[in-house]
Amino acid sequence: MEAIKKTISVDKNTANETMQLLLEGEVIVPDSKGDMQRIISCAADCFVRPCGVNGNRLEFSGSADIDIIYLCKNQNAVGMSGTAAINDFMVIEGLDKNSTVQLDCNIISVDCNVQNERKAAYKLLIEVSCHVFDTYCGDVVESIDGLNDENMFINDINYTNLISKQPGSITVREQLKIGKEKPNIDSIVRAFAQPVNINAACADEGVKITGDLKLTFLYNGAEGGDPLEVFTDEVPINGCVEVSGVREDMLCSPDIKVEKLFYSVLADEDGESRVIDIECELCIYPNVFGSNNVKLLDDAYCLDRFLELECRNIEAFRAICCNNSQCPIKQPVETDGADMLQIYCVTGDVTVDNVSVMQDKTLVEGVLTVNVLYVTGNDSDPVCGFKGDIPFSHTLETLGSTECMTALVNAAPQHIGFNMLSQREVEIRGMLAINCVVIENTAFTVVTNVKERPVPDGFFDSLPSVTVYIVKKGDTLWKLAKRFNTTVSEIAKINGIEDVDLIHPGDRLLILKGAA
Repeated sequence: MEAIKKTISVDKNTANETMQLLLEGEVIVPDSKGDMQRIISCAADCFVRPCGVNGNRLEFSGSADIDIIYLCKNQNAVGMSGTAAINDFMVIEGLDKNSTVQLDCNIISVDCNVQNERKAAYKLLIEVSCHVFDTYCGDVVESIDGLNDENMFINDINYTNLISKQPGSITVREQLKIGKEKPNIDSIVRAFAQPVNINAACADEGVKITGDLKLTFLYNGAEGGDPLEVFTDEVPINGCVEVSGVREDMLCSPDIKVEKLFYSVLADEDGESRVIDIECELCIYPNVFGSNNVKLLDDAYCLDRFLELECRNIEAFRAICCNNSQCPIKQPVETDGADMLQIYCVTGDVTVDNVSVMQDKTLVEGVLTVNVLYVTGNDSDPVCGFKGDIPFSHTLETLGSTECMTALVNAAPQHIGFNMLSQREVEIRGMLAINCVVIENTAFTVVTNVKERPVPDGFFDSLPSVTVYIVKKGDTLWKLAKRFNTTVSEIAKINGIEDVDLIHPGDRLLILKGAA
């Protein structure tokens, strides 16, 4: 007899960890810009990547970009920026150098204050989250050549693999033209980029990503006039992230982040500064989940000798469902500064605070933090900004989920609109995109090797030739056949059983020992 083997690769969801970082530093006013009187608004974006595993320490690095808009003493609104380096680590039990790591980070809060007319101090609270997957790869036994099929119990094993192990990228390039109704660009104060209306589909050897990149620019007009001008536009996202082994029927729920946004001001055909050349790098975790169904040997016995099965317990997971949903937002927020005359723009960041998986549904709770920039109508204090926190609670339909399962969730603003209710209050209306994959941790046993060993003299003779057996809970004909050294077909034939999978506790069976 010979063990027939195959190689399997099985992923397990090892850990989901989060930590918070506090970054403090200073931004110096460039020599080309005027002295700082008051900070109007501050915002930040961050991005991290894993950079090594040392024991159970995941080391990561990245940066946080801080954008500050301040009011000069001449009442002009001016923008400046700074970068804070991120270098830190997480301790994750079970981590090793072969683990697949997915990192994400979000800005929890940003605080800035004026140190003096040439320097601003900042404090950033950042949350870093990490998903860790580990892979077992090895040879397992499918069947035993030379052994009767009746003496082998073959099990159907179902599990899911994370097909996409590494992040990919898509670069969006475009030249945006400002309409003649707006003034020429003197200098750009701040730029925002947000992927919206994203659709993802698995294709041969990749994941196709389509949607739009929403861009917002705050700038100083060359002809004076209003302290700030706002220009918004959307450019298409249309790209493919290569993923080896992907199939069209697989689940995918990509996590898309803006890694870098580069821009410069160009002259149009009339020589006027009305063109913005942009290049945006998007980091994409494709999150492709492939289902596997394999038939593997679970148990075996022989009528004339002993079989010794070497087994191993394998941890795995199953992707239960995937749901991409939208959560509406509608709530008033109130300024804590001067009265509002006109709103320039509203931007927002999402923080997910709680994810609860329940029967056939998943609850996602968090906060949308909005930044409102507006005109006051006060010549001595023309531009102000304030932040508001809008809590949200959204329930997604996740058929097949139960409380013991885990949900992998990412959320981002898709649209943020506003309606001024008064000079002190603005109603925020928007939509959040929430992507959710529910997974179930599981385990199964595989046979890794089979050895034969002789049976002691007289062992089979010691077994009873005839047994009257009363079926107990958990019994199967296969288990009884192995126990009494016979076959399923023999027991079924003697007892007139038509369906070998249908026996009940309390049934009386006549069992004859098989020939050794």
